[in-house]
Amino acid sequence: KRIYEVEDGRQAMDDLALQVLKNERVALKDQIAERLRKAGG
Repeated sequence: KRIYEVEDGRQAMDDLALQVLKNERVALKDQIAERLRKAGG
């Protein structure tokens, strides 16, 4: 949610902090995809 607020200009954040959040988002998406793949068989 914070990433979208920053990208939309509703919240200020420095580039490094934003990049950290984006990296976390990608990691979470990867984890979800892996779990779905394993659950799907």
